[in-house]
Amino acid sequence: MRDLGLVWTAGLLLKGTALLVFVFLVAAMLRRASAGVRHLVWSSGIVALLALPLVSLTLPWRWPV
Repeated sequence: MRDLGLVWTAGLLLKGTALLVFVFLVAAMLRRASAGVRHLVWSSGIVALLALPLVSLTLPWRWPV
């Protein structure tokens, strides 16, 4: 059971890192956009990051790690 928790945690770490890299790239592309748009992108990324554990438990698909 401990190994399953470790795999789940490693998967969350990998998915969270990929999500933050994606948000960073989108924010970098919006460098000349208004601060409000960039703030919306980062806020959405943080909300998605906070929801990631719940979503990974409820959705049936998995990313193999």
